[in-house]
Amino acid sequence: MSVFSLFFNKKQQLLGVDIGSAQVKIVELVRNSQGLFLQAYAIEPMPAGLVIDRTITDAEAVGQIITTALNKTKFISKRAATAVVGSVVMTKVIELHSSLNDIEREAQICLEAEKHIPYPLSEVNFDFDVIARSSQNPNYDKVLLAVSLTENVELRADALIFAGLEAKVVDIECYAMQRALSLVMSDGIDALDDNIVMIDIGHRQFTVYVFKNKEIIYNKEQAADLSFSDVNTSDNEVLAKKLIEAINHALSFYLSTQTNHLTKNGIKNLFLCGGLKPTIMQYVQHALSQSLVASNIAVDNHININIANPFHNMGISTFINPTQLKQDAPSLMLACGLAMRSFD
Repeated sequence: MSVFSLFFNKKQQLLGVDIGSAQVKIVELVRNSQGLFLQAYAIEPMPAGLVIDRTITDAEAVGQIITTALNKTKFISKRAATAVVGSVVMTKVIELHSSLNDIEREAQICLEAEKHIPYPLSEVNFDFDVIARSSQNPNYDKVLLAVSLTENVELRADALIFAGLEAKVVDIECYAMQRALSLVMSDGIDALDDNIVMIDIGHRQFTVYVFKNKEIIYNKEQAADLSFSDVNTSDNEVLAKKLIEAINHALSFYLSTQTNHLTKNGIKNLFLCGGLKPTIMQYVQHALSQSLVASNIAVDNHININIANPFHNMGISTFINPTQLKQDAPSLMLACGLAMRSFD
């Protein structure tokens, strides 16, 4: 059993590396006196079969793809953060005595592992973070424990190492998206009062994220046929309509699970992100708004649906093509959220 760096908090410059089944995306951010600055980014296609069902099948080959992406432009850092999908990570809040330091907490977790970790110790990586003082016992802290099978963590870390990078952080995707959410919020959205939905549209699935008080409260992945064509617009329209119907059903299911009256009333604000081509993304944006209003999912027959651009308030390197960046920005949310680990 070993520790993986989910809650790594020593400030270092990190590349955000999103390893997907269709593409590798890399983002590097720096912070200057004027705020965040996009130093560099790169996108490289992922050959079929190297990442299947979110699992890397060949870490060395994926490392070569990451290397190709790195060579497209000039990145400064050699340290990197990547992420695993939340479904392969178990999280649990436990209580430990507040007098313990991190080394002692780790030792205590190992001693009591059978109580907290439902896997053989030789097969897991874990990390932990103190999140609050216990409300029941002032001498104890609430500690968030995150556990994943070693292969889930090591395959992604190995891919970074094969690319010549230092794997400093293996995060959880939903937390990286939570971090990136702050970059797309506008003045008209009250992050403390509104439930904010983000739909991340991938290659073979989409993921629904719901945030409340700037924190993730719900996320669920759903398979979907997203094999959009570069030429056949009629087929694309059929697929887009199926995607909109699936998103509608997914949001209806989410609302049906809620007991809070305001939450059950509907959704006010939604962001779309992912790798759809701009014309298809814009079609989905418009048609989804109509669909959610017709289904009474929108609040008061109105919903704000925006295409996410995490860089709209950032400075941009002169080496970056702003027109191309605008097209690519919605697909870079996860990589951007990972790069923001530099500033935790």
